[in-house]
Amino acid sequence: MAELGEYKGYNPNIAADISNVFATVALRFGHTLINPILTRLNENYTTIPEGDLSLGKAFFSPWRLVDEGGVDPLLRGFITSPAKRKRPTENLNKELTDKLFTTFHAVSLDLAAMNIQRGRDHGIPEYNAWREYCGLPRANTFEDLAREITDRRVRDKLQRLYGHPGNIDPFVGAILEDQVDGGRVGPTMRCLLIDQFKRIRDGDRFWYENPSTFKPAQLTQIKQASLARVICDSGDRLTEKYSIIRNYLL
Repeated sequence: MAELGEYKGYNPNIAADISNVFATVALRFGHTLINPILTRLNENYTTIPEGDLSLGKAFFSPWRLVDEGGVDPLLRGFITSPAKRKRPTENLNKELTDKLFTTFHAVSLDLAAMNIQRGRDHGIPEYNAWREYCGLPRANTFEDLAREITDRRVRDKLQRLYGHPGNIDPFVGAILEDQVDGGRVGPTMRCLLIDQFKRIRDGDRFWYENPSTFKPAQLTQIKQASLARVICDSGDRLTEKYSIIRNYLL
C-alpha cells in the first residue's frame, strides 16, 4: 500500500480502465506463486484422511469439495502454506506446465506457453519496451540484464532461446527478474502493478475512500474488513477463533 501513496481523492483526468499489459502479463505473476500440492488440514491442523491433493488433480474437480472434506481443509492449507518459492530453474511448477487441465483435456496444457502466446496474440510490446516504460535502461545485450536478472544461467538460456534482448516476450522477461526487496516480483512487474492499481483507485469516482461516497462512520466499519474475516465468513464450519486465523496471515 505504501507504494501506491496516499489517496488524494478522485482525479477525472485519470483513466481507470484495465490496461492490456496488466491483464495479459502483469497480474499473471501469481502463476509463479502457486504450489504444486494443495495441503488439506483438519481442525487440529493435521492432514485429513484423504491426504493432500496434487494441483493437476484439482482442476475441474469440484466433486472433491463434496466427497473429500469440504472447503475448510483447503482454507486451512492455504493459510498455513507459504507461496511457492521463486527459483531460477523453475518459475512455474510442473503441475502448471506439464499437467494443466489433464482431468478435462485429453492432452495437458502448458500455462507458461499460454501466457506467452496470449501476449503475442494481444500485440503486447516486447519486454524491453516495458523496461523503458518503467524507467529501466533498454537492454542491447544480455549482459545489460545482469542487474535485474543476476543468475547467469538464466541470461544464457534467454540468449539461446531469443538471440537478442529485443525479442524477449514480456511475460518471460518480467517473471525472470530478481524480486525487489520485500516483494514477490521484480521491478518491471512492480511498476506495472502499481500503475494499474493506482489508476483504478484514483480514477474511480465511486472509490470507497472518496469523501462523497460513505459517511465517516461507515468508512470506519469498512476499513475493519480483513482477509482473515473473509476466510472465517467463507468457510463451511470453521471452528478456529478469528484471532488464530488472523495470526497465520500476519
